[in-house]
Amino acid sequence: MATALAALLSGLVWMTRRGTVAPVALLAGTVLLVSVDQLRVDASFVQMWDFHAWSQPDPNIQALLQVEQGNEEPYRLWALGGRSQGVDPAMHGIELAAGHHPNDLSRYRELIGMVGSGDAENLYNPNIYRLLNVRYLLWPDIERGPGPEEGVVSRTSLQDGRAYETLYAVGGLPRARLVAAATVKSDDEAVPYMLSESFDPATQVVLAEESPVPLDGVPVVGEVRWEERGNNRLRLSVTSDRPALLVVADNWFPAWKASVDGTEAPVLRAYHTLRAVPVPAGSSTVEMWYHSELLSRSLWVSLLALLALGGLGVWGVVQDRRRTA
Repeated sequence: MATALAALLSGLVWMTRRGTVAPVALLAGTVLLVSVDQLRVDASFVQMWDFHAWSQPDPNIQALLQVEQGNEEPYRLWALGGRSQGVDPAMHGIELAAGHHPNDLSRYRELIGMVGSGDAENLYNPNIYRLLNVRYLLWPDIERGPGPEEGVVSRTSLQDGRAYETLYAVGGLPRARLVAAATVKSDDEAVPYMLSESFDPATQVVLAEESPVPLDGVPVVGEVRWEERGNNRLRLSVTSDRPALLVVADNWFPAWKASVDGTEAPVLRAYHTLRAVPVPAGSSTVEMWYHSELLSRSLWVSLLALLALGGLGVWGVVQDRRRTA
């Protein structure tokens, strides 16, 4: 098709240069060829759907939204349809553990065992999906065969009675929790260790460096309550009976900052790619916010460059007028 269209366009140009057709005919022919090619492509890739019918949640998603209605605690769903690439639940405000295009943080991809756009292999390990706050699993029976019978929340079926997709409740840990036992592992050691039977995600945190506060390894008695949760800012109320680490199962990045009761605190890299903040015994308020110094400096450089370009433009106009005068 590309060769045929190029040949037709070349023929039009050739005839125009010979004077066989007028330039306006070249213009009209070019518009026609582009339009035909656009319609040909759109016919394969663009389909019209009724939005309300397309976006209507299926019975499994409706069941999940109903179960979680009024629950302020965040949770994640792992949708295994299409090689773990199911993303439709996100349309309804449901946070996902996989299904990203291959442009997310490399450490997170290493943690979930995702190569390219392939399956998230490590998420099949309970250690990994539990620490990532995965509380529900959407299993495509029609693709992968029947799943387990325990933990079923909802199930959809085909007209012949075969199971199509099943929603399961699984034992994901809270998005934010307190831990007082830590081990330090290098980047090469961290993920293999977390996949092993030696690791307990509920009681142990894996750090990339030593904890700045002493931890006694005893299970923490305390409470974590969300006060604010946004993409760039978090605030939590924490009560702990001992010094501990507040683990937040969201991605770590150097631009994340934290404070405990208004005093700056380090944001540690935990579980290879997640966040942890040391908190004291007693009650405290922990805040996290995203602030990139590099982005701020880049913004100022851009503004100064715009001012400089604007000044050069004005100067050029003034010089042109002087020369004209």
